[in-house]
Amino acid sequence: MLSEKERKVAKFGHPIRVLIIEDSEDDTELMLRHLRKGGFYPKFRRVQSAVGLKEALENGKWELILCDHNMPGFDSVAALEIVNTKRPLVPFMLISDLIPHGIADIVKKNGARATISKNNLKQLVPAVVKELKSVRDKKLNADLFQSQRKRLSEKKKRSAKYGSTISLFGTSSSQAEKNGQDSINGTNNNHDQNDFAVRNILIVEDELIQSILLEKLIKSLGYTVIGKATTGADAIKMALNLQPDLITMDISLQDDIDGIMATKSIQEKNMIPVIYISGNSDKYNFERAEKTNFIDFIPKPVSKECLAKSFSKAEKIQSNKN
Repeated sequence: MLSEKERKVAKFGHPIRVLIIEDSEDDTELMLRHLRKGGFYPKFRRVQSAVGLKEALENGKWELILCDHNMPGFDSVAALEIVNTKRPLVPFMLISDLIPHGIADIVKKNGARATISKNNLKQLVPAVVKELKSVRDKKLNADLFQSQRKRLSEKKKRSAKYGSTISLFGTSSSQAEKNGQDSINGTNNNHDQNDFAVRNILIVEDELIQSILLEKLIKSLGYTVIGKATTGADAIKMALNLQPDLITMDISLQDDIDGIMATKSIQEKNMIPVIYISGNSDKYNFERAEKTNFIDFIPKPVSKECLAKSFSKAEKIQSNKN
């Protein structure tokens, strides 16, 4: 039997709180109509000025922001700047039929999740579904990270009387301190620094929590993280500037250049090996990845054991080259 909430969703659609920055009532209704047809039940507010936007952001809880570009005395660039200041985690989408040259690139660079023409609003619902899923996944990852931190704290309390504690990834705190001292002295518990064929790692990952966890894993294995990128464009730039020994590469990134495209661009100029770490481990992406120089293809969530095996493989390949 369906709950009352489930019955309402089945009858009216999935509820969503939408802030619409738009000076046209007709265009606002058009957006809402597409959302309803796509299975949503939007609770919305329309604003068309900086003052109205600031007040709405301060007093409302929003799950989505849809913004026109041209409004009297106001535009999408100024609107996004306000949103980034007050509610940077809410997905922002530019919805406009007349977008001046370069504006789409500017708002995407500043965090807009999509740019959609009012003449092609059939793209709206798929874009919204994608962003809501991304927000949900980020929340789940954050909850998982907090849960892990809580368990770590409890383990520390239980094991304090033994003079050591268990870390998030299974290393005792006393051992971690030793590893840190070894690093200062030029040695490492996992490797002698002089024996490293692979030392410096570039992380390319668009999810903040995943990036933090991956960095901890890599460092716990005795390697050095020399940079982190969240977009394909930044990955290419940082790889060519920093010259890492190895790149851990996500596939879905925050811009139009995915991880496989970025790898191809990097390896056209410098054959830096890559370990793909991604939730997109389907046949299509694997076949695309095979056309690049990669060490391994690890599906998320990545474990320390899988990562250690991949890094060991990279070490052997690099040692054979040397």
